Order: sequence, then structure tokens, then C-alpha cells
Amino acid sequence: MCLLAIHFQVSDAAPLLIAANREEFYDRPSAGPTIQPGPPRVLCGVDLRAGGTWLGVNEHGVVAAVTNRAKPQPGPTVAPRLPPAAGPTLRSRGLLCRDLLDFDDARAAAQFAREQLGTGAYDGANFVCLDARYAAVIHAGPQVETVELPPGLHLLTAGDINDAADQRQALAQRLFAEHSWTSLGEFAEAAKRVCSRGPQSNQPGIVLRGDGRGTVSSTILVVTRRAEEAIYQYAAGPPDTTPYREYSDELRSMLS
Repeated sequence: MCLLAIHFQVSDAAPLLIAANREEFYDRPSAGPTIQPGPPRVLCGVDLRAGGTWLGVNEHGVVAAVTNRAKPQPGPTVAPRLPPAAGPTLRSRGLLCRDLLDFDDARAAAQFAREQLGTGAYDGANFVCLDARYAAVIHAGPQVETVELPPGLHLLTAGDINDAADQRQALAQRLFAEHSWTSLGEFAEAAKRVCSRGPQSNQPGIVLRGDGRGTVSSTILVVTRRAEEAIYQYAAGPPDTTPYREYSDELRSMLS
């Protein structure tokens, strides 16, 4: 699973403050954030296997991100007499995430995501579409539904948005409450501390490590009203052991 923490319209200077840890198989190759040519131009990481992305922002300030989730598969009502034929290959969810970054507003991107997920061409997922005016998550699990987000802190992993039963979401919410901030730079530092929290006293942390997969990168993204104040920091590995690198200049140049 991945973890997204979204502060939507809680700061006058920055309508979007995002902290995200990505979980993936350790042997799945990816490249760090680069500006992709447009129109529109997009700053995002790239999955080198399928060509999509897990999180990105475009020159209009639209942010799209995806987390995986379980999608129940209906069983056959009658046992087949012959071996079933191979089903259609599902399209990469990361490619849809990249498609959403071609839109110049988040509402239109969310509508497109819902339409595409309704075709059944994708495995289970949560897609987030955000800009300064609109925020929504599209759940594609047992059914496809759009949840519009009010201002505030919202947390997402591999299930529903703001799931009170999700222990990792609860931990992230508590950690954000403990790390106060009054400036955008202080938010970035607080978010890095939250994303870097490892397991403690046999309790799970924000950073996950497992057999074959776990936390492989982390992103701090601040989309501001003034382009010169935007922040993009990226750790190309578990953030408790991997330093964040600055990509803020690239973001500011693109937003300008």
C-alpha cells in the first residue's frame, strides 16, 4: 500500500500540501522526478516498467496520485467445463494517473478517472485529483465512487479515504498533530519527519519494510499561489535512511 496525506486549503499561501510514501516491489525500476514535455508540462516520477507514474503535478497546479487497493472479483455462477481463456490484460493504473495530468483542472480529471475506472480496464485503485479549488478521491474497489474532499487533512492508504480503522492513517494523523508548523518550510520539515517514522516497539510505522516490497520513495509537495514559493522534495528510497533531494527549482520553473 501507499500513504497519502493531503492538507487541502488549510493554508492561504498553499492550497495543496502533500506528503506521500510510495510502496512497491523492490525490484520494480523507477526514475525520480523529471519535467515531462507538454502541453501541459508535468513534473513526476516514472515507472520504468509500464511508463506511468504514481504522483505528479502539472503546470496548471493539478496534482494526480494513485494507490492500489483490493478489487473483489466475481466468481463464476457455473463451473466451466473447459479451461477458461485468458482474460484481457488490464491497463496500468500508473498510465491512467499520467493521463490525469493532461487536464488543466482537477474536476475534469476526476470525472475522466471515474469514467475510465467504470470500464473495468483497471485493477483496484484509489485515484486522487487535486487543484487549488477542488479535491476528490475516486475509489475503484467493490464499486466506483467519487468522494469530494472539504478543506482539512485527509489520509489515504489502500482502502477508503479517512478510514478510522486504518492504524497507519491514525498514526499519521497523530504525528501531524504533534509536529506543528507556521510556515511552508516548517511544513516540509514536519512532513519529512512524519514520512520517515519507522516501526517502534513492535508497532508499525509510516515506513514499511516487507519481504520483497516496502517503502521505496517519499515525496513532499507544496503547491502555492506564488510559484516562487512552491516546494518539491523527493527521497529515492525509504526516507528514514534516504535523504530528500530538492526539486523545488524544477517545480517553480514549471509553474511560472
